[in-house]
Amino acid sequence: MGRIRIPKPLEQLFKQIDNEQFKSLLSPSNQYGIIDSKGRYLHWDEFQWRIEQGENEELAWIVTKMARNAIAKKLPLQAQSDRFFHYCMPESLLAQLHEIDKMTGGGREISDGNLVSKSAKNRYLVQSLMQEEAITSSQLEGASTTRKVAKEMLNKNLPPQDKSQQMILNNYLLMKKAVEKKDQELSLELI
Repeated sequence: MGRIRIPKPLEQLFKQIDNEQFKSLLSPSNQYGIIDSKGRYLHWDEFQWRIEQGENEELAWIVTKMARNAIAKKLPLQAQSDRFFHYCMPESLLAQLHEIDKMTGGGREISDGNLVSKSAKNRYLVQSLMQEEAITSSQLEGASTTRKVAKEMLNKNLPPQDKSQQMILNNYLLMKKAVEKKDQELSLELI
């Protein structure tokens, strides 16, 4: 895997442009913005290769960063700090998150009728979310198995077949233990 390229700091890029270039950045006909034409929120490493031939990628990046900064939200890094963490949530991201919610919402498999009690629905949802968390976090840590195989293992209480499945099972058991102990006072003994 190649190294991820990082752009020059925005302040440095601004120092490199002249007044005419700056005016062109503010043009309403400028095609660069928060996302690209396909709705992707690209990092510089990918962005720089998708600039039309003959255009200055650093100028396009400045326009993109200015658009992103205009809608960015900021959170303080510490309670008494003047430093902030900035993040940007374009509408295309909200649409994608909505699709993910629809695809992964465990509640869609349980009846919405009155035949199932609210506490049963909540137990099912907690169980499903614990499985999803165990699988996803294990996969992020390097477990290589499919979600379908992992869910089958957890739902049918099958023994793990390899190290990846063992990671998922361990994470799942930890999640179950956390739910069991949720009402206990946090202490060194509990940890």
